[in-house]
This record gives sequence, C-alpha cells and structure tokens, in this order.
Amino acid sequence: MNAELKDWLFEHHKEAYLYQLARIDPIGNRVSLLSGLLTLLGGAIAYVILHYPHHWDGMISLLFYAPAGAASLLYVISILFILFVISWGFRYSYVRPSTEIQENAEALWRFSQQYPAEVPSALAELKDQLGLRYSEGATHNWQVNTKRWSLLLIATRIAAVSILLLLASLPYFLNRVDLAAPTRVSFKQPILIKMSDSDTSDAAKPQATPAETQPAQQPPSVPATPAEAKPQKPTLAPNMYLTEAAKKAEEAKRAEERKKDK
Repeated sequence: MNAELKDWLFEHHKEAYLYQLARIDPIGNRVSLLSGLLTLLGGAIAYVILHYPHHWDGMISLLFYAPAGAASLLYVISILFILFVISWGFRYSYVRPSTEIQENAEALWRFSQQYPAEVPSALAELKDQLGLRYSEGATHNWQVNTKRWSLLLIATRIAAVSILLLLASLPYFLNRVDLAAPTRVSFKQPILIKMSDSDTSDAAKPQATPAETQPAQQPPSVPATPAEAKPQKPTLAPNMYLTEAAKKAEEAKRAEERKKDK
C-alpha cells in the first residue's frame, strides 16, 4: 500500500469517526422531543380513563375499553423503548486524548531514532496507528447509533398508533360522559399517629459514627520491582468505551485539571 492510499484511508476513517460522534446529539434531541409528546399523550390517556363512568353496558362498552386499553398498553411500551434508549448504557468508542497521542508520538520518534530499520518514519507509523483507532471507533459508534435510532423509530410508531386508538375511543367517551358535571371532593378527618414508647426509645439510642463502623485500612503493599524488558515499538492505546454521561464527566475532570495547571 503506497503513501497516497494510506493518507486517503486515514482521512476517510477520521471523517467517519467524527460523523458518527456528531450523530449522538440529534439522538438526544429526538429523545427529548418524543418524551414531551409522550407526556402529553399520557395526560390525555389518564384524563379519558379517570373521567369515564366505568359501567359495563354489554359488548357495546368495548367501543371504549378496547381502544382505550390498547392505547394505554402501547403507551407503556413506547415509554419502555425510550427508557431503554437513554438508560441501557450504550457505550461509545473514543480515541485517546491529545496528551496521550503526543506522548506516543514522542516515544515513536525516539524509537525510530534507535531502530530506523523497524520504524523508518515515526509520522507514517503514528498515522497508521491512529487511522486504525479511527476505523474501530467509527465502526463501533455506527452500530450503536443505528441501534438507538431504530429503537427511537419503533417507539415513535408505537406512540402514533396509541394516539390513533385513543382518538377511536373518544366518540363513545363523549357520548357517555357529562364533561360539565362538577366533581365532588370530600375531605376525611386526618389520622393521628401516636408513637409508642419503644419507638421513642429506639430514636433516643445513639447511632454509631462512621469512624466506628469504618474498617481498619490495610497498609499499602509495595510492588515488586519489575525486571528490565526488551524495548518494544510504542503503540497507541486502544480506544476508550464510555457512556455519554461518563464521557461528559471525563471532559469535566480534564477541564478542572487544565484550570489547576494554569
């Protein structure tokens, strides 16, 4: 493989990697939009079910119960799909930070000076290693994004069917319910709870302090001094696999470290 083809593959893998990372934010926006629509749909379903005078009038009652029940079931299924998309813990692949890439580049340059036959060009070797990490990250992130988008599409279709079923139950609902009828609200006498002597005695007992319950710390073990190994060609570390929350926490931690260094 010549140098021109290697350069093209490097740029291709890099663009694919960045494109898949850019697709993460639209997924979050779609989740927010769909969550808002499902909130409105859930309120509508709850209103219809709570205000319907539940009384069995024979098979004709199925004109309300069948579509309303199916709409409620599909609504719950759509919510479960949304929760699966945002909380299952989908992990994305990220290349190593710039500081680690810089350290690897310096190590490759020193290695190429000592062993020019094995690494003729530190730049070409670094681009090959980084291009491989870009390729791995792009492929993995494409699979994760495709799966999440598919789940969101299924949740959207289920929610749309739930809306249609809810609309199908409205004619019989409006025929049976007097929307103008006031709802009578009654208040019951509050229940007084009296604590027994055993409860008060348990509350008066002193609680153990964290220092008393914390186990004794073991002295750190001193690692054995490793034997000198034959020098090997420096290689860029594998990609990091982090969730969106873990990635944001990692970026915040690095930002704090940069502020402290300044």
